[in-house]
Amino acid sequence: MCDGCPLSLVFPPRSPIQVPTVSYVSRIRLERKWKKTGREDVRLEYRQACRQANEAIVEARQKFNQDQLNAARDNPRTKWSIIRNILHHNALSDSKPFKECQDLTNKLSLFFRDKVRLVKQRISVSFANLNLDPLFADSAHSGIHYTDLPPPALSEVLKLVNSMSAKSSAADRFPASLLKSCSDVFVPLITRLAHLSFTEGVFPTVYKTASVTPLLKKKGLNSDDPANFRPISNLNTISKILERLFLSRFMHTLKTAVLSASFSPPIVVVIRLRQPFYGS
Repeated sequence: MCDGCPLSLVFPPRSPIQVPTVSYVSRIRLERKWKKTGREDVRLEYRQACRQANEAIVEARQKFNQDQLNAARDNPRTKWSIIRNILHHNALSDSKPFKECQDLTNKLSLFFRDKVRLVKQRISVSFANLNLDPLFADSAHSGIHYTDLPPPALSEVLKLVNSMSAKSSAADRFPASLLKSCSDVFVPLITRLAHLSFTEGVFPTVYKTASVTPLLKKKGLNSDDPANFRPISNLNTISKILERLFLSRFMHTLKTAVLSASFSPPIVVVIRLRQPFYGS
């Protein structure tokens, strides 16, 4: 907070960006209330407050940058310096030699592969220790099968393309902005691809890979220890569209199955948690 400005938030030390804290304070209060009560309606209000706070921060940052550029309109050197600061070109590079990067990549790959393998082993041991009734059988399935998933419509795919971010992923073959601007060309192709995937029950192999960026969990941690990194996976944009198309159908099928049979509470909880973000 700044002196004499109780309704603004200052981002030190890069720039004096001031953001109205009405939504910021509301987000903090709702977060505490949600953690205390665990109520679903409070969680939805908290998520809405988070979006409003993020929008306020982005708007304040854009206004600050625009004001700086307008002030330096007649000074090309100052204007270019401001542009470099906005693009973070003045940040110090923390690049390492190729051999060190290669060794770190191999170390991270082995670490996370072993971590996944350990999780699988623990799950196998947990199931082996369960005392299941050998005479117990699930009730017969009634309803549509996953082989009978309804094909996506052009309007459904177009809605997903228009609502997604224009930010591209490192795994994309072409920019996401091109996909959005040429939706009349790409939407029929994606619709056809989704239909084939649902019919054949096969997800395209090319979209099963991701661009993984390891980031330190906290500043100052030892960069030689793989356990101090958090892997951030960037998926292909088209793979995200295919996943959302399938998820909307899967959620409908799962909800129908829950209503027609008795399932444990965790499944119902999963539906309630996923519905606000991906529900149809």
